[in-house]
Amino acid sequence: MSLLDMLSLKAPQAYKKPSVSEKHGEVRVDYYAWMEKRDTPDVLQYLRAENRYADKALKPFQSYIREFQKELEELSVYQDYTTPEFKRNYIYYKRTVLPGGDDIYCRKKDVPNAVEEIILDTRVLLREKGGYCKVSGVTVTSDNRMMAYGVDYTGRRLYELRFKNLFTGEDSPEIIYNTEGGDYVWAADNRTCFYIAKNTVTLLTERVRKHIVGNDPTKDETVYREHDNRYYLKLGKSNCGGYIMITAYLLGLSSECHLLDINTPEKHFQVFQKRTDDVLYYLQHRNGVFYIRTNLNAPFFRIMKTPVGNTALRNWCERHERGINIAFHREADGYVRNLKYGDDDSTYSLYLHKAPSLSDNKVKFNYSTLNTPQETRMIDADSFEQTLIKRQPVKNYNSADYKTQSLYFRSHDGYEIPVNIVTIKTLGELKKTPDADLRICVFAAYPARILSGDCPHSRQQLFRTGLKNTFYDFISVAEQVIKAGYTASDRLFAIGRSAGGLLMGVVINLRPDLFKAVIAEVPFVDPLNSVLNDDLPLVTNEYHEWGDPRIKEEYDYLKSYAPIPHIFVETGYNDSQVMYFEPAKWVAKLREYKTDNNLLIFRTHMKAGHTGPSDMRAYLKDKAEKLGFIYGIYQAEKLPDEIKE
Repeated sequence: MSLLDMLSLKAPQAYKKPSVSEKHGEVRVDYYAWMEKRDTPDVLQYLRAENRYADKALKPFQSYIREFQKELEELSVYQDYTTPEFKRNYIYYKRTVLPGGDDIYCRKKDVPNAVEEIILDTRVLLREKGGYCKVSGVTVTSDNRMMAYGVDYTGRRLYELRFKNLFTGEDSPEIIYNTEGGDYVWAADNRTCFYIAKNTVTLLTERVRKHIVGNDPTKDETVYREHDNRYYLKLGKSNCGGYIMITAYLLGLSSECHLLDINTPEKHFQVFQKRTDDVLYYLQHRNGVFYIRTNLNAPFFRIMKTPVGNTALRNWCERHERGINIAFHREADGYVRNLKYGDDDSTYSLYLHKAPSLSDNKVKFNYSTLNTPQETRMIDADSFEQTLIKRQPVKNYNSADYKTQSLYFRSHDGYEIPVNIVTIKTLGELKKTPDADLRICVFAAYPARILSGDCPHSRQQLFRTGLKNTFYDFISVAEQVIKAGYTASDRLFAIGRSAGGLLMGVVINLRPDLFKAVIAEVPFVDPLNSVLNDDLPLVTNEYHEWGDPRIKEEYDYLKSYAPIPHIFVETGYNDSQVMYFEPAKWVAKLREYKTDNNLLIFRTHMKAGHTGPSDMRAYLKDKAEKLGFIYGIYQAEKLPDEIKE
């Protein structure tokens, strides 16, 4: 007896209304295009009906869900501190508190027995509008007086820019809407703030504006306008603090920097080096010299330098041997050192913090593995001695109880595919037993393969290849872990998020027999229609990843993969990266054509975006629900008798 038979549930069925479009002489009909009309009664009614169905369909699994939620809450640390940052005679840090893991931004003077000063409390912001609240870009002036910060109340990543006088505790009355969170830079006058304004339809970062605190935001001057809608904008400040920097970049392909002396906010930005196809460059400055990290004739990047006043590419000269492990640069001593962490065969994630200045001989970095919670460490450039600053606390957890290992499988066309696995150490080495449970997780539809060639690492370097190879590689891994006897298809689960959700959609079309169940979180599952609509977010500036449908060859490629076991689909109504209607239309079509009795659950978080709920308790409940779904499917034959009856 199937789960649906047990529950006697009738799934929602969306109505069909044809919407006809044409491209390259081909006519396409989308029967669910009406779902794209946000906030209309029909859309809201359908999404809420799916949520009610999800509640009922998951009812047999509630004991599992409650158990997972309890365990996640027991493991989680609600009250925590970030590592401190020392700035201008103050120590800045953030702490999280009960009940919802809310953030409180604090500072204290860098003197003994200093009193903590709360500069921003997200609990107060939540009381203003409730539901969802994310803070970004907390930035204080050099005189420690004024603070700029952004607040997102929907999850759509359109931040309200606000200002607060930290000496008086009073907020400046003006609010600047629809900004890019985190990209706020103060000029040296401590009253002029530069920010990025976003297009409210496409969500593109189009303009850089400057605001003088206390003035009318509608009169803010636009100091930079990006005319190429393929490019993103980033706003920041050089390590030395002398320049405000605008970076326009095409993801992974090209970049262009514009500079302004921080002491002259009334002047115009000047281009450092005009953008060039396939050339990326990033800047830092010290003692009249710009240091440039670039892929110019160096696919793994190198460091070059050029004097202030001669920034054109022809003046750049080599400063560092080529390599991919550049950690930091000390011009004063005339050398560069590379940071190397872990054994050659270890798999880890390492993130370098931005150094306070190029003259600093210490740098912080974050390190984690599949079985090691994140650590923040400090490394000394002279001795290479490391100091553990903080380890992310996880209750009732011992990393020594788990083991990570790497396996390699062959793709359909002969390349090696790296796979990282974590197991309980008491089980020993990963054994070939079809009774083992295995879950394959993936975030994005970006392929990673092992190729031959000279690389700075002893391990061969990962390269990106054709997008569709991701689908075939994922299937190859699933096939081979089953064939090798590590698990069986009725014990194999797959999870993908965002572009990884697209991967889930494709692989269950190509090989639904390989998986017991699939979870697709905020899945990008209507790529052709979405990429054809350049009014949607993240379309024009990601043509190079998905394909440009204006070009017939790339249109055909897109069409060739635009997409069953048990399926759990999740989205956020305010998602700015993958619109809610993509998974909604996909689920509606699956319901129309599916002929099996497997569960298809669709959950929409009505007050969240791409990353889910902002409240920690709601976030953990969401995780527990998906874990309960997987475990419930796995244990379906052991459902309580009262449910079966």
